[in-house]
Amino acid sequence: MLRLLFLLSMLPFLRLPGVTAQESNAITVEYDDKLGKVIFHRVSAYDTPYSLARIYGTTKETLRKLNPGMDSRQMPKLIKVPLAEERMVYRLPLFRNKRDYIPVIYKAKPKDNLFRISRIYFDMSTAMLKNRNRIRENNLSRGQILKIGWIKMPEDDLLVLSGERVEETPGINEVDQRYKTQFLDGLKGDTPPSKNEVAFWKKDAPASGFFVMHRKASERSYIEITNPLSSSRIYAKVIGKIPENLYPEEVDMVMSSELAEALGAKDVKFFVRSRYANK
Repeated sequence: MLRLLFLLSMLPFLRLPGVTAQESNAITVEYDDKLGKVIFHRVSAYDTPYSLARIYGTTKETLRKLNPGMDSRQMPKLIKVPLAEERMVYRLPLFRNKRDYIPVIYKAKPKDNLFRISRIYFDMSTAMLKNRNRIRENNLSRGQILKIGWIKMPEDDLLVLSGERVEETPGINEVDQRYKTQFLDGLKGDTPPSKNEVAFWKKDAPASGFFVMHRKASERSYIEITNPLSSSRIYAKVIGKIPENLYPEEVDMVMSSELAEALGAKDVKFFVRSRYANK
């Protein structure tokens, strides 16, 4: 039993089949003294500022500032994207869907060394970096390709249903109809009253998907939210309860910045009307 547990603990250090530096979908990360980890992303027909910000853990405003041509009808073919450390995964879970993880590689520069790459550029031990790349010596050659880790794709079920303003999200109408249907199914024929509630969000927070934490609504249920000032209506997924003693008592829900923007919020705390199924 102890031997089995030891082998399981060593899995992140072993060579994983199908995850090589030569993979066509691997992402190359560079290090910028001002921006930190940076990716030069090749834009596809399905990319939008929202989707890219959500994948790499940044904001649409940051992307637009670094890439002035993003708001044009034809986006640049190659854009600079800062990569948030929290988007990195250094150990893959034992049971996983390979399509959910994109390999990340790094190309060694002339002054690089193993310590600088592992401890300064990334948040991993030098031993892990050496084991992952089967390096025995401490020397690196210029241009050497190193396997670093992975980026986990955002969960689709954290998307919030749209209002009129989330037009840039691919397939948002289909998602909106699906979440609205799930919201109505959860009511089970009941018609809950509309409640006046206080919503809170953090401006300029890194993109993390559309979601709501709520004081009373059940986890993994669906909620209808309306901003009386903009008349925007959104059907959102509740991903959990608001942690105790973390927000003021008058706050009924905490939402992502993307959701607040879709509702047309101007202040970090604002009034909404909400409906959700009774427990």
